[in-house]
Amino acid sequence: MDSATTKSSASVGFRLWRALAVGASTLFVTLLIGLTGELGLYWPLYVIPVILAAVFFYVPGVVLAAATCGGAIALVAPSGALSGGGGVQILVGFVALLVAGTAVGVHSSRTARHATALEQVTFRDEETGLYKPTYMRRRLIEEVRRALRHEVAVGLLVVRLDGLAVFRETFGAYKTGLLMEHLADVLRITVRDTDIVGRYGPESFGVIMPFAGPAEAMLVADRVRTAACEAEFEGDVLQPSAHCPVSVAAVALPAEASTVEELVAIAADRLADTAPDFDSPKTVGSFRLGEVRS
Repeated sequence: MDSATTKSSASVGFRLWRALAVGASTLFVTLLIGLTGELGLYWPLYVIPVILAAVFFYVPGVVLAAATCGGAIALVAPSGALSGGGGVQILVGFVALLVAGTAVGVHSSRTARHATALEQVTFRDEETGLYKPTYMRRRLIEEVRRALRHEVAVGLLVVRLDGLAVFRETFGAYKTGLLMEHLADVLRITVRDTDIVGRYGPESFGVIMPFAGPAEAMLVADRVRTAACEAEFEGDVLQPSAHCPVSVAAVALPAEASTVEELVAIAADRLADTAPDFDSPKTVGSFRLGEVRS
């Protein structure tokens, strides 16, 4: 299962638990009223599911929760409890509850949108501190346009971690995170000062190399391959240190490609032709031809 599928499944599960929390609190208050017959004493507790719905599902959740609570009251209210002044009092209270819930829902919705916008403009990957694939994709398009406009070269390196799957199975997710962080530092030190280093996919890194032709791209690729393969990563008690084999593909524009699509395709083909040192998934990365078109 890839990371996107895992994240989607976790999100669905989280929403399900939220819905269960709202439904359970509504059922609890309804049973309390039905078993005791004390409508006037316990109906204000419906504020719990309404506020939960406001926080979890925003204004639509408030409307649905309030309607559900109103229907529950109509079903379990003692005979005559909704007539006369008691019914008016509950109606006024429900209107106030709906207004308060709506206000909370609007605030929660705005907070969620701001958090999403902030996450989208954050260019750094939390695990490694490198640039995210989306930012790298945008920068690659910009550098290729600049290179074509000024008739200069630009290179692209793709570093695939061939041993990451085995490393994760052997040492676990925590040590894998340390490996990714350490390897990111190795790449920063190995490439040129002007190069742009970031995540290329779940198991790969990318390096954008302004003004680098095929010869210089290959030189940096050899240096990166040597440094990455020689790097030692923290293991466990039985195996204190370990290595993670990598494959590196280098391609340059305009000598070997004339568009972003060709640049990415050639890098992918060269990685596909590179056999890893032992069985592991060949992850080309999240750069795909349909995603890099300007």
